[in-house]
Amino acid sequence: MKLVLAAALTLAPLTAFAAGTAPSTPEPTADEKCEDGLVWDKDTKECVEPSESTQNDAYLLDSAQRYAYAGDYGDAQKVLRAVNSQDASRTLALWGFTHRKMGNIEVGLSFYDRALEVDPNNILARSYLGEAKVNMGDYDGALMQLAEIRARGGEGSRAETLLLKAMAGSSTYDS
Repeated sequence: MKLVLAAALTLAPLTAFAAGTAPSTPEPTADEKCEDGLVWDKDTKECVEPSESTQNDAYLLDSAQRYAYAGDYGDAQKVLRAVNSQDASRTLALWGFTHRKMGNIEVGLSFYDRALEVDPNNILARSYLGEAKVNMGDYDGALMQLAEIRARGGEGSRAETLLLKAMAGSSTYDS
């Protein structure tokens, strides 16, 4: 298994951070930073409850992703609840990520499965699923997700890089 993992790691550089099809989350400006699950509303120019925001789903998902990557999973879920498109692949993947990070592994896995049913090309969901497989000791499952990421045009993407780092034993996000 370690030989297969070593071979997989040599096929792509760990320093590649191209965006690929995985969305990147822009950093907010100093006055746009909110806490406690609040989101910046560009119209009112203040932090508001996610359910009161006038912003679209993409903006709310970016906000949820920022909270999640900062380790504020409960706040990320608070924002996710305000997203209108609960059955969208990106929304489902973020639900899975936050649940997995909160220790609800099976719930997280079910969200990843649903995200990939909606969009099999969601390479970030595949990366999250691969990381879950690594955490569970299922390196064959992680390699399968890595192969899927690459087969779906994700070679050199952030999604591939994050999974490779997890497979190499490095921390991703706040793992």
